[in-house]
Amino acid sequence: MFMLGVKEWRKQTPPFEDLVLFLVKKDSRDDSAEKDVYDLCLKLLIPLERTYMILLFPTIVYCYFVDYSRKGGMQVRKIIKLMFFSITVMLLLNGCNSNSANEDLFQFKNSFVGDNSAVVNITNQLHSSEHLDEIELKTKEKPYGITLNYDMEKSQQEYKDTAIYNATYILALVQNADWITFQFGNQEYKVTKENLQSWYGTDLSELTTEEELESFIQEQLEDESKVNQFFS
Repeated sequence: MFMLGVKEWRKQTPPFEDLVLFLVKKDSRDDSAEKDVYDLCLKLLIPLERTYMILLFPTIVYCYFVDYSRKGGMQVRKIIKLMFFSITVMLLLNGCNSNSANEDLFQFKNSFVGDNSAVVNITNQLHSSEHLDEIELKTKEKPYGITLNYDMEKSQQEYKDTAIYNATYILALVQNADWITFQFGNQEYKVTKENLQSWYGTDLSELTTEEELESFIQEQLEDESKVNQFFS
């Protein structure tokens, strides 16, 4: 069994400020210049998401390896230019990603329960992903399955809709997953591939595009009585 504590992982991520401070303070010879660069790094970088850190990291490293001279001090202008170039690239990519955040889900089609990277990428793009607290992959014995723990308070109907929506995507993409258990506090809902396909009257493996799958799910979720019937 593989278990990923999503929120705990986020808490263990080193503070961005500490990284900037470490890189700027290292081998600094001028306290006032050190503070200027540190403040500049924080003002420009802290508001940005950590997911784009790979693009901005060279900029911070440049602050660390900045060219000191005994007379001229640091080349602050070069630092600023490099920062704005990195930020521009990040914003352009962010604009593209915002329009296509969910367009590549089917790249994970035919993945396996044991592929934790694929499972995490799928669940991160599904409903209520911001409330996902923990993922458990049950792979020791068949039938293989996944348990998703959410930290949120909503109505039972919303829990049911989320369970069916997310389970449909996961079971359509992860070929050897036979069941998904959703835990919303003290509420638990289990969705098996067999029951879900019987409820839909369709083999999920026959759905080949995200647009087709999305339209198919939404059509079924419009019937609240049918959703309740699934969990009865």
